[in-house]
Amino acid sequence: MKETFGKKPLALLVVVIIVAVVLLLIARTQKPGTNSDTVALADGTYCFAREQAATAEAPYSVSEKVQLTITGESVQGSKEGTQSGPDMTNGFTGQLTGTYKDNAMKLSYAYTVEGSQNTEVEDYIIEGKDLVKLQRPLKEEATGLVPDTSVEPKKITYTAVDCAPATAGKPQGKLMASAVTDTQAALVGTWKSTSDKKSLISYAADGTFQSVYDNEVVDKGNWEIITTLAGTPYDEVRSDALYLKEVSLTNKEEYYHQISVDDKELTLVYLERGNTNTYTKVK
Repeated sequence: MKETFGKKPLALLVVVIIVAVVLLLIARTQKPGTNSDTVALADGTYCFAREQAATAEAPYSVSEKVQLTITGESVQGSKEGTQSGPDMTNGFTGQLTGTYKDNAMKLSYAYTVEGSQNTEVEDYIIEGKDLVKLQRPLKEEATGLVPDTSVEPKKITYTAVDCAPATAGKPQGKLMASAVTDTQAALVGTWKSTSDKKSLISYAADGTFQSVYDNEVVDKGNWEIITTLAGTPYDEVRSDALYLKEVSLTNKEEYYHQISVDDKELTLVYLERGNTNTYTKVK
């Protein structure tokens, strides 16, 4: 009778090696960011958002909204938001353009923050239904700022949200008219700056405004809510929201977006510099 000792353990070892090789090959060929719940995005418009609360380690809160329109492998869209901290509050807004392939996006972000225009390349993937930014340190190249791919990325998740009606495109007909009317009505009154108690601004129902500092009128003119920035210096900003336009008696035009207003508080982002202005209602 021939000796068979050791053959079964050897065969088992071979099976284990084969299984390990197969799993390794699957892992290497898997598309970036895919998981069992990930679905490739078809042509269309998608919206995502994220909120980051301030912490002891990162004392800045961040609010961002992203809208992307996919056509084949082409991507166009916008990203805007605000960041607030102990010594800084500002807004940023800009356009995203790039490609979507194998579940990954490489996008160029041309944005304005505090009046300064910048461009940087950003890498994203889709995980489940969410957009995930692969954040790495940036390095400067001739074309602008690009991610340093030698560094392991930090994942920042933007949750999928419903685009309608505020970010899916410009509301039409009665919906847009109602939004304009409601915002105009809510703005009427006198507002005090939360950063400087001497600063007041009043919006009247007849379409005039008056800015007061330390009890002296420093500016006045006309105001209105508009629905597009076409023909203004800010054509590059997406035109699917409401904007506040002020025209002083010297014909200087100023524009604000991301209007948030209720019966107690008003928040506006000044487009020229990107800073956020917050007010409380006086009357």
